[in-house]
Amino acid sequence: MNAISTTASAVVVGFRALPSFLRRILLVFGFSSAFAAGAFMHNHGAGDLASLFLLIGGIGTLWASGAWRIVKFGLLLALIVSRD
Repeated sequence: MNAISTTASAVVVGFRALPSFLRRILLVFGFSSAFAAGAFMHNHGAGDLASLFLLIGGIGTLWASGAWRIVKFGLLLALIVSRD
């Protein structure tokens, strides 16, 4: 058990030592891989598990890439335009 926690700690320290741009790229790649795995599972008939992977992969990719700022701006703009 001690070896597992030591390895996990080393991975976290190494990840935090990376530049922020590289960390963001790794996160986007990881979440995109989860989304692709969900699409593969959905294509082969594992719908329930695939939905979870698609949801986590989609939201994670949107968050990690910084695209949520654009979505937030679009929602704010829609709120302002839709007021009477």
